[in-house]
Amino acid sequence: MHELAITESLLEIAQRHARAAGAQRVTALYLVLGQLSTVVDESVQFYWDFVSRGTMAEGARLHVRHVPAQLRCRACGMAYRLRGRELACPDCGSPDVAVTAGDEFHLEAIDVDGEDGDNGSGGDSGGSAGDDGGNGNGNSGDNAGGDATGAGGAAPADGDGNGRQA
Repeated sequence: MHELAITESLLEIAQRHARAAGAQRVTALYLVLGQLSTVVDESVQFYWDFVSRGTMAEGARLHVRHVPAQLRCRACGMAYRLRGRELACPDCGSPDVAVTAGDEFHLEAIDVDGEDGDNGSGGDSGGSAGDDGGNGNGNSGDNAGGDATGAGGAAPADGDGNGRQA
């Protein structure tokens, strides 16, 4: 059920940055969702359709980039991709592993329609993983609030209308 709070935070962040860029509408959000994240993308989509109704983001599409889980064995140093539910190192069998990717959840970018009809976009300026405390990649600390942590903020559009920026 924490997806509702996450989705509300995504909406607030997207609208705030769209307004700061002088945009009239948010047309798309680009999310990064790790395999080990506690966020269910279908639930976020369900809530998005509800919470965005009547806002400048109504009708905006959610695009989700899934990140596979990557692990590193602390005993032998082997890096490997998670397969199934077995976390133990496939080389030495040690259960002492660290997650190096796949537990993140953040807002990577937004697409907006500006006042002059040009498209603009913003890249990620912050983010941290879901409420499991995973590894965010952002700089600004503009995270979704409440128990929904994880949606990093999208930076204002750079004004050149050339699409998303990383």
